Amino acid sequence: ALPMFWQFRSPARTLGSFLVGWRASLSRQRLTEHLREFRRTWLVVFVTLFLLGGTGLAVLPEVSRASHALEWAQCYVTLALVLVATAGRHDAPKLVCWLSDASYPIYLSHLFFV
Repeated sequence: ALPMFWQFRSPARTLGSFLVGWRASLSRQRLTEHLREFRRTWLVVFVTLFLLGGTGLAVLPEVSRASHALEWAQCYVTLALVLVATAGRHDAPKLVCWLSDASYPIYLSHLFFV
């Protein structure tokens, strides 16, 4: 296992999300058009994965490789769910606007609470 310092700072852990985000930004127009046509299907898929992941986290032991992997997968599923729910819309839902406005202050102050 990696030392605690590298648990959150390892470039290997963030490379996947960086590459997916980069690819999504390069294909933004095609992705938006695809989501306009199949938004409900993708919402059902990601809401289902989100609920299954939450259930899995509640059932699995807190300290295990499976729960650790599921925690990381749940982060990506949550981001994908927000992307699918908001991409291509002109008006974002109020909750998403609030999260967007609050994300920077939350980021700056989260270590204070940890």
